Amino acid sequence: MGRPLLWVTLAFAAGILAADRWPAAPLPVALVAGAAYAAWVLTQVVFPLKHRALVVGLLPGLLLCVFGALGYLTALLDPARQEAAAAAVWDGQRAAIEGVVAAPVEARDGRQQVVVRLRRLNGSPPPRPFSLMATLPPQPALRYGDVISARGVIVLPPDGGNPGEPSLRAALQRRGIAALLRVPPYRTVAVMRRDAGHPLTAWVLRLRERFVAPLLALPPPYGGVLAGLLFGAQAGATREMEELFLRAGLLHVLVVSGAQVGLLAASVVGMLTLLRARPALRFLLAGTVVLLFAAMVGWGAAVGRAAIMALVGLGAGWLGRDADAATALALAALLWLALYPASLFSLGFQLSFAATWGLVFLSPALEPPLRPRWLAQIAGATLGAQLAVLPLLAAVFQRVSLAAFPANLLVLPVVAVLVPAGFVLSLVGLVLPPAAFALAPAFLPAVWAIVALARLFAGAPGAEVWLPPVGWWQVVAAYALLGTLPRLRRAAIRGAVRWAGLAVWGLLVAALLSAGSALPGSLGPRLLVVTVLDVGQGDAILVQSPAGRALLVDGGGEVELPGRSDVSERADGGRTVATRSDVGARRVVPALRRLGVRRLDVIVLSHAHEDHVGGLPAVLQNFSVDLVLEPGVPHLSPSYTWFLELV
Repeated sequence: MGRPLLWVTLAFAAGILAADRWPAAPLPVALVAGAAYAAWVLTQVVFPLKHRALVVGLLPGLLLCVFGALGYLTALLDPARQEAAAAAVWDGQRAAIEGVVAAPVEARDGRQQVVVRLRRLNGSPPPRPFSLMATLPPQPALRYGDVISARGVIVLPPDGGNPGEPSLRAALQRRGIAALLRVPPYRTVAVMRRDAGHPLTAWVLRLRERFVAPLLALPPPYGGVLAGLLFGAQAGATREMEELFLRAGLLHVLVVSGAQVGLLAASVVGMLTLLRARPALRFLLAGTVVLLFAAMVGWGAAVGRAAIMALVGLGAGWLGRDADAATALALAALLWLALYPASLFSLGFQLSFAATWGLVFLSPALEPPLRPRWLAQIAGATLGAQLAVLPLLAAVFQRVSLAAFPANLLVLPVVAVLVPAGFVLSLVGLVLPPAAFALAPAFLPAVWAIVALARLFAGAPGAEVWLPPVGWWQVVAAYALLGTLPRLRRAAIRGAVRWAGLAVWGLLVAALLSAGSALPGSLGPRLLVVTVLDVGQGDAILVQSPAGRALLVDGGGEVELPGRSDVSERADGGRTVATRSDVGARRVVPALRRLGVRRLDVIVLSHAHEDHVGGLPAVLQNFSVDLVLEPGVPHLSPSYTWFLELV
């Protein structure tokens, strides 16, 4: 069994998946694991050597059973699962809570988003403490470690209500957040005590603020982009920049991932090598820097994976041994899943490990014959990482960015220089703040170039391609096809023949992902299907006929609030329709895509109130529509005015 740690990790992950699909009582599973382990020990110790050969074929299977059962038990005993069950008892109830702010406060759209770890619930300690997320007014300004009290309604996060819609409840539970706290605007939030968090965490967060300060001296949005590049999007990048980089296929630039961790570790090791430091000292200092940086930016799946792999590589260098990338990747996955088993279902975890797999296994086969060598390596790495995450992105978002490859090819060399230089600037700011603020403007041209490239590729025609619904069988088949790619490199195929083979191989992957998940079932009888979409308020009803025609009645929206304008002016004189949370762009359009709608034959607006028309402008902007029917009764709804202009 080559690379046994890889197979052990797969067995552990299979156990977590089985626990999610078929949960059972922990005790029988523990007994099965114990029996399998005992059988494995017996084959190793009790049987004489001449008889052991008879059962040697059972050893790998028994070992995999042990780790599969351990994965199953780990998922069943996950504290996040138990806290979610405790929070479910309070769903919809009013409560007075007291708790400590347990994570850095995120300021978005003029409000504070805080995670509170409960200490008291209606005056008493809860039987099982859990964490809440609340969106609060900007005052009082909160920070990590504050003990606050508030009154509101505890609700479970919404589940995915529409076909294929991601579940916010599951996503927050994977972050250890079991419920939401809705605090009415007339209720005040009181700060009862400061600095009640863990002292080490508080010190790390204060250190990050000092690191970020000189970066934010650049004018917006460039300071926020540079801070996001080095310390994550929560450090200063706006939602507008995040959406822009997402359309350009560059969102990973604003999300701290393995790239930043790897560049930081390589920079520290390179500096220590120039100083002729011993391998043990390189491991100690570089490992400490990696762990400190991971704590500073947050232990997400990508950062945790990169930190573990960096420590494995540093340890191999210290011991004078070669590091196997596949084994290091498997070890990182195993350790992370042992700590956070629900991460297996997190898109961030899946994308991080898929991209790293692409860099390790696919990139060498995709390096074009370019000079200089580093340019070929960047091109191969970009292609390998993009192809490795393509099936996942196609299945989850139902769209792929054609601009991602050229955008990354141009941006990554700038990032490779900007990240180490930015870390040096932050270090200077820690020692000599005035000098760092004076040097910060020198970074503006590079950051401006990154933002300009993101805008260029995000706005390019055909930058994104929408796909039909992608099913699980297509994802599995696509990865099976991707797994054959390294064979093209190992085979003695060179020149034009090799690249022609790669082209045919790429066309097969594209055809597979664009075939449509309904292909195997498309031979059955077609029926009239009526789908009532979950839009929260109002209604949105999709009717699909056996002949393939589609009719949409209303688009949902929000309840109209007096004195609130939902239409904002853009600098170019155009208008952006947006309810405070545009239900059309956020829920209706994605639901229509997942249901296989390519165009709408008819849109029917029942009446022009905001909770019925609010989502239709986004629908009109994303789909071709043959006929629009509306009653012609005017209304002052801002979305209705924009709806008429689009029609």
